[in-house]
Order: sequence, then structure tokens, then C-alpha cells
Amino acid sequence: MRKQVIHSEVELMAGFRLGQQDSFTQVFDLLYHALCFYSLRITKDQGAAQDIAEESIVKVWERRQNFQHYPVLKSFLYTTVRNASINWKKKSAQQISKLIDFNSISENAEHSKLDNIIAAETLRELYAALSSLPPQCRKIITMLFIEGKKPGQVAEALELSVANVSTQKKRGLLLLRKSLPQLFLLFSLLPF
Repeated sequence: MRKQVIHSEVELMAGFRLGQQDSFTQVFDLLYHALCFYSLRITKDQGAAQDIAEESIVKVWERRQNFQHYPVLKSFLYTTVRNASINWKKKSAQQISKLIDFNSISENAEHSKLDNIIAAETLRELYAALSSLPPQCRKIITMLFIEGKKPGQVAEALELSVANVSTQKKRGLLLLRKSLPQLFLLFSLLPF
């Protein structure tokens, strides 16, 4: 079946405004490829450019009574395609940014999860080693390093001399170092 070709822009627009399928097809055939190319120059995405061109022509078709002249219709289509392409590009950039942020958050969450597990295991090993210390030595190490007390405060609380607290501290750290050599190796590598 042969398509009816409308020869003048006036006839084309009259049929277009009346909703004639042949007029719509002719407008589509006249402008679709150019609109795709125009959109592609902005979006750099063939599929998006085709979708934008099609959607823009459909928008014009839905508002067909508003267009009296072909140049106005054509100008409106180019403006619509340009705006839709820019919006698509912005949305695409936001989605990529969100994806990168999500991956970064996921990666950080995994690192945080791993860091928490390592910290928990380190504390578990430390408390196990601490519980194996002689009772007086364990009290002194706990008061100094876990409770954050000063040697004088520990000596006063336990009714010991500061020298005795210092000796017990050295002994406790030596025993812990033997129990947890990998932990002390790690601490010796840290920059503080």
C-alpha cells in the first residue's frame, strides 16, 4: 500500500492538527532521524537518543492543536529534544554518582565491618591473655591501661609503693608480650 504524501507544509499541518495518521507518519519520517542525531550529540547514548526523539514526537502529537506552522512545530521539537537530552544526561550523571557513592559506602561498610571484627577479636585475645596473668599483676595492668589510672593512683588504691606498681606493670607487659607476640608486633609498627 502506497503512503499518501502531503505536498505542502500547510496541508501537512492541517492534517497533523486534525490527527490524521498519514500526517503524523510524515512528520515522524521528516524529523525523527535528525532529532535522534541531535539528541545523540548531547547524550552520547544511541538508545537514549532514540527514546528521547520518539517521546518528543509523541508529546507534540498530544499537543497537535497548538501548532499552526511547520517551522514552529520543528522548533518546538528541537527544543523539547534538547531539554529532554540535557535532563537525561543530568539524571544519568546522578545515577552514576549514586552508584559510585553506594559502592563507596558498601566498600566502607565492608572495611568497617572487617575493622570491627578485627577489633573484637583483638580485644578477646587481649582479655584472654590478661586473665592468665597473676592476680596482682592483672589488677595493676587493668587499672593502668583499661581504667586509665596513673601509677600513683594505683599504688594508693592497692596500698603498694609506686616502684612495686612499676615492677608489676613491666612484668605484666612482658607476660602479655609473650602471650600475644603478633599484637605487640602490630603495635610496634603503628606510627604513635
